[in-house]
Amino acid sequence: MYQKAEELAAEIHSLTAGYPKSEVYGASAQSRSAALSIISNIAEGYRRCSRREFIRFLKIAYGSCGELDAQISFAARAGWISKAESERITASIDTVSRWLWRLMESLSRPQK
Repeated sequence: MYQKAEELAAEIHSLTAGYPKSEVYGASAQSRSAALSIISNIAEGYRRCSRREFIRFLKIAYGSCGELDAQISFAARAGWISKAESERITASIDTVSRWLWRLMESLSRPQK
């Protein structure tokens, strides 16, 4: 499922290339940062070699999904992306978010 998060980040990078030039350092950079934050926090948390730390970083990644979702919604309202693009990206964000949530729940259960 990590690959799905990487695909999402790559999609966001391509999609934001079409944003207005005035948003290069604004919404475009912010959306790219949120998408990269998702995969970066998953990877960093995993490498921390601690279940507790991993969960903490997964929570940060989950929060970045919410941030990215809000940014995509705004981009659609602003007319920077089409409704179809917005729906496609939102579905990908939802998939990654659900996976992160399930993983956090699973890791939070007491170990046997």
